[in-house]
Amino acid sequence: MTGAPRQTIEIVNRIVVLIVSVVIVWCGTQNALLDLGSFRMPSLIPLTVYTAIVPIAGALVALFSIEQLINGWKHGFEGPEDRDDTREAII
Repeated sequence: MTGAPRQTIEIVNRIVVLIVSVVIVWCGTQNALLDLGSFRMPSLIPLTVYTAIVPIAGALVALFSIEQLINGWKHGFEGPEDRDDTREAII
Protein backbone atom coordinates (compact mmCIF):
# COMPACT_ATOMS: atom_id res chain seq x y z
CA MET A 1 0.00 0.00 0.00
CA THR A 2 1.37 3.40 -0.97
CA GLY A 3 0.31 6.98 -1.35
CA ALA A 4 -2.57 8.67 0.45
CA PRO A 5 -4.25 5.47 1.75
CA ARG A 6 -1.02 4.35 3.43
CA GLN A 7 -0.39 7.78 4.90
CA THR A 8 -3.93 7.92 6.29
CA ILE A 9 -3.65 4.49 7.92
CA GLU A 10 -0.19 5.27 9.34
CA ILE A 11 -1.40 8.58 10.82
CA VAL A 12 -4.52 6.98 12.33
CA ASN A 13 -2.43 4.17 13.85
CA ARG A 14 -0.01 6.59 15.46
CA ILE A 15 -2.80 8.84 16.76
CA VAL A 16 -4.48 5.82 18.39
CA VAL A 17 -1.16 4.91 20.05
CA LEU A 18 -0.78 8.54 21.18
CA ILE A 19 -4.28 8.57 22.71
CA VAL A 20 -3.66 5.29 24.54
CA SER A 21 -0.33 6.54 25.86
CA VAL A 22 -1.98 9.72 27.19
CA VAL A 23 -4.56 7.55 28.98
CA ILE A 24 -1.72 5.44 30.43
CA VAL A 25 0.00 8.60 31.69
CA TRP A 26 -3.22 9.92 33.22
CA CYS A 27 -4.28 6.68 34.92
CA GLY A 28 -0.72 5.82 35.96
CA THR A 29 -0.32 9.22 37.58
CA GLN A 30 -3.58 8.80 39.48
CA ASN A 31 -2.48 5.36 40.65
CA ALA A 32 0.94 6.65 41.73
CA LEU A 33 -0.69 9.47 43.69
CA LEU A 34 -2.96 6.98 45.45
CA ASP A 35 0.07 4.95 46.49
CA LEU A 36 1.84 7.88 48.17
CA GLY A 37 0.76 6.81 51.66
CA SER A 38 1.54 3.10 51.22
CA PHE A 39 4.89 1.50 51.99
CA ARG A 40 6.50 -1.87 51.27
CA MET A 41 7.44 -3.86 54.34
CA PRO A 42 10.09 -4.29 55.78
CA SER A 43 12.07 -1.77 53.68
CA LEU A 44 9.45 1.01 53.97
CA ILE A 45 9.97 2.02 50.34
CA PRO A 46 6.93 3.97 49.10
CA LEU A 47 4.83 2.09 46.55
CA THR A 48 4.96 5.18 44.36
CA VAL A 49 8.56 4.26 43.53
CA TYR A 50 7.21 1.19 41.74
CA THR A 51 3.98 2.59 40.30
CA ALA A 52 5.60 5.78 38.95
CA ILE A 53 7.12 3.63 36.21
CA VAL A 54 3.76 3.39 34.43
CA PRO A 55 3.27 7.12 33.66
CA ILE A 56 6.96 7.44 32.75
CA ALA A 57 6.61 4.61 30.24
CA GLY A 58 3.41 6.18 28.86
CA ALA A 59 5.21 9.49 28.40
CA LEU A 60 8.04 7.77 26.52
CA VAL A 61 5.55 5.98 24.25
CA ALA A 62 3.80 9.32 23.59
CA LEU A 63 7.13 10.97 22.78
CA PHE A 64 8.05 8.17 20.38
CA SER A 65 4.63 8.35 18.71
CA ILE A 66 4.93 12.11 18.22
CA GLU A 67 8.42 11.62 16.78
CA GLN A 68 7.09 9.03 14.32
CA LEU A 69 4.27 11.37 13.25
CA ILE A 70 6.65 14.27 12.64
CA ASN A 71 9.17 12.14 10.73
CA GLY A 72 6.35 10.53 8.72
CA TRP A 73 4.96 13.90 7.68
CA LYS A 74 8.41 15.19 6.71
CA HIS A 75 9.94 12.11 5.04
CA GLY A 76 7.06 9.74 4.41
CA PHE A 77 6.15 6.57 6.28
CA GLU A 78 7.82 4.13 3.92
CA GLY A 79 10.92 2.50 5.32
CA PRO A 80 13.70 0.38 3.86
CA GLU A 81 11.60 -2.74 4.37
CA ASP A 82 9.05 -1.37 1.88
CA ARG A 83 11.45 -1.36 -1.07
CA ASP A 84 10.72 -3.75 -3.88
CA ASP A 85 13.73 -6.08 -3.81
CA THR A 86 12.27 -8.77 -6.07
CA ARG A 87 14.70 -7.87 -8.85
CA GLU A 88 17.68 -8.34 -6.53
CA ALA A 89 16.34 -11.67 -5.31
CA ILE A 90 16.08 -13.03 -8.89
CA ILE A 91 19.60 -11.99 -9.86
